[in-house]
Amino acid sequence: MNHLFSKFVIVYSIQPDSIILKSDLIVMANEIDSSTIQHIVVPFDDSGYSIRALQYAVMLARKFNSKITLLAIQQSTILGSSFLDMKDPQTILEKKKLDKLQERFKTLENSGKKSNILIESMVMFSSHIAQAILSFSTSKKTDLIIMGTRGKGSTPSYARLGSVAIDVSQVSQNPVILIK
Repeated sequence: MNHLFSKFVIVYSIQPDSIILKSDLIVMANEIDSSTIQHIVVPFDDSGYSIRALQYAVMLARKFNSKITLLAIQQSTILGSSFLDMKDPQTILEKKKLDKLQERFKTLENSGKKSNILIESMVMFSSHIAQAILSFSTSKKTDLIIMGTRGKGSTPSYARLGSVAIDVSQVSQNPVILIK
């Protein structure tokens, strides 16, 4: 498998024909074989970071004719269970949250169709977000992970990288682009 980047990078900006990386190295997008990036996974929690990650993924998908999978990991012991009490207040709240996320995914998938970009979405239930992202990426043989440096979680505002971004970037066998 050809890798666009060796391990992980933090992107400063992407222009139509180049990607400016943290090291100020410029990777010319037109010099990369178009078969290198066929499937991009974007962990998505609807935070500003994940929305910006999706924007970068769309730019690369347009350039390389790639498929994008939006991956949401829900930390729910209730909705992941086969025994649901649909009247339980916690179940109702989590179901509403899931419905809202799926509605958002449908909107993003339709936007992708209008731009001729295949965007799929998937929701997984796990108490270990980074592990779920890595497992998905391996099982679906994705070529690239593009994610925000932080998510909606409880990472303090002074932290530059969230724990999930750190774990994914350090363990992933695929290249990871972290977006600020």
